[in-house]
Parts: sequence; C-alpha cells; structure tokens
Amino acid sequence: MGPLTEQAIQSFKEVDVLAIEGTNIRSDKPSVGITEERVKENIDSIRQKEDKRGGLILHLLDANNIERLSGVIETAGTRTVCVPLETAQILHAFAIMNESLPYDEQIAVPTLGGNIQIFQQEKMNYAPWERQLMLQHGAISMNDVMRDPKRFVIVANPRKSLQTILGSLPRNTKGTVGRLTYWPYSSGDKEKVLADYRYCKVHGLDFKSDIDLSRNAIQVQKNPLGLHASGHMTENELLEAIAQIASVRKLRFVVPIHTELRGIFSTKINEFLRQRNIATASEHMVKVQRGIGKGGFDIPLWEAK
Repeated sequence: MGPLTEQAIQSFKEVDVLAIEGTNIRSDKPSVGITEERVKENIDSIRQKEDKRGGLILHLLDANNIERLSGVIETAGTRTVCVPLETAQILHAFAIMNESLPYDEQIAVPTLGGNIQIFQQEKMNYAPWERQLMLQHGAISMNDVMRDPKRFVIVANPRKSLQTILGSLPRNTKGTVGRLTYWPYSSGDKEKVLADYRYCKVHGLDFKSDIDLSRNAIQVQKNPLGLHASGHMTENELLEAIAQIASVRKLRFVVPIHTELRGIFSTKINEFLRQRNIATASEHMVKVQRGIGKGGFDIPLWEAK
C-alpha cells in the first residue's frame, strides 16, 4: 500500500469486477509489514558504517526494481552508485521516453550521469547495446572501484555470483554485501545465496540479508533486518483497498489472484464490508465459488448473486 496504489484506487471509474491478490491473508511471515522506507533506512545504515571505515558496498538488486534503486541512490551520500548494464538499459529507455513527454508528465526515475554510473563487469564479449551504452555514458570498472572503494556503491544482478562480480579480493578488504531481493525459491537460487555467503566469509565481508544463514543453510529469519519489502499488501491493506472501491461503486465480483486461502479471504471481505456498512451489488454480499479442479487453471470468482 502506498501513494501509487491510492492513486490507482481513486482513478477507477465504474468497477463491478475487481481482480486483486490475497497473498498475505492470515500470513504469519515475519517479513509482512516491512516497508520500502524501512529498507531505505537499513541501506543508509550500511552506507554510514562503511563510510566510517572506508569499506566497499555492493547491493544485490533486481534490474527492474527501480523504486528500491532510488532508495539506494538517495542514501548513497557522496558515493557514486554504479548500476549493471541491465539496469542502465532500463534507465536509458525511460530517459528516451521522458524526452517526448511534457515535464509534468515525465516518469520520475534516476538518470544516468553524475553520481549514477554504469558498472562494467569484465567479460570476453559485449552485446552491441552494451557497447553503445558504455560508449555513450562511460563505465566504472572493478579496478576503478578497488582503487578507492569508499567512493562507490555497486549494484549487481542477484543471479550472478559474487565470485564472478568481485573476483579474488585483496587481503584485508573491508565491506558489506546487501541482498536486497526476494526469498530464493529454486534449489539453484538457494545454492547461489549460500555460495555468496561463503564467499563473504572467506574474504572477510559482511553479508546482510533477511535470510538466516547462520547454520550454512537457508532458513527463515525470525526477526528480519528489513532489506527486502514484499510487493504484496498486508491483510488489512488488502481489505481496506477493497472497501474503498466497494464504498463508491457496485462491486459484483472479486477475482483472487496469487491467493491460497480463497475461502478465508472471502469470509474476511464479507465481514470487513459489513463492519463498514458497505453494500455491494447484492444483499448476499460476496461468496466463494467452489469446485475448482485439481489440475485446472480456472480462477475462482467471489460473486454476489
């Protein structure tokens, strides 16, 4: 829940069918409720710590997570933020788009140049678009970073290993690696996280993550630091969003997406709307449709009949 969600709700005209996720209904995950603001505060704490000891900062972050990248940039202090080529391509595309838009309609995204530079990871061959971006905007190499680590924040693809990105670091290198991305679900992703954790142990780097790796295994952190905020709303935020839409429009259907507890979600919607004295398109309110086949991909509808 945030300003963009609020704007979307307010922009809806006549809505009788609402498709919405219910991922965090009755969720007891420790990460539920962590906000982007809290993530940004923790990123800033890492930067302040490394500023004091002149250490390296590297954040593992998905290329398309521009909102969290903005938080990294806002808290970078005097450091230059070096983004991978995948992210640079996205920022470059937004810059081209903004050139054709009136100033008040331009999309607020970081712009390459100044304290935002491209991080050039050494490899044998570069694609034409990669060469074009580096030629147009310039690039910072790992050698540049290691000459004066306190001048930079590296942002890197979380699917690339730290060994590939950093190589063999000099002895007594100080620094922190922050994993600013989601839970590793596949076995390959889990092995990669463990390999990064071991790399940091060997090279004396601090590895910060919302995953408990203390037993050299992937475990849920009981009290996560807050380096990743879920894109899913909390239970109360979901119900509040539905109530806002239903309060001014005749809502007939709610289509659950990415939702396991469909029946419980349906009951909670009914109860929440009744408490707010909000009428829907039917006096029977909203109820769950049963009979979903085990192997099928049918979406259940909560329909007011």
